Amino acid sequence: MAQALFQWQCLKSVPLYFYKNKYLSRHKVTQISIPVLFISGLNDSLVPPDMMTELHSRCSSPFKQIVHIETGTHNDTWTCPGYYTSIANFLAAAQDYQPDPPVLESPVKDV
Repeated sequence: MAQALFQWQCLKSVPLYFYKNKYLSRHKVTQISIPVLFISGLNDSLVPPDMMTELHSRCSSPFKQIVHIETGTHNDTWTCPGYYTSIANFLAAAQDYQPDPPVLESPVKDV
C-alpha cells in the first residue's frame, strides 16, 4: 500500500527495505483460488479505492466480487447502507459455488 501512496518512482521500493511487515497483496492475491469478496469505501484515504479495484482485477479466484460503498471511509464503511446486505448476498452465492474441478479434501493443513 505504501508503494501506491508514494508518488515518485524512486521511492516506490522504500517500503520493501524499511518496513518489517510487508503486505505484498498484489502478489499474494494472484494465488487465491477460493471465493473472495472485496469491499471498498470510495472515500477511503488509507486504502485507496483504485488499489482495491486492482486487487480484485489481479485476484485469480474464479468466484470473486467487488462492492463499492459510495460514502464509506476506512473506519466507517461497515456502518453504511448496503454493507451487510452485500456480505449476506455474497455468502449466499458462495455457499452454492463449486470449484471446477471439485475439491475432494481440504487444502488446509492441521495447525
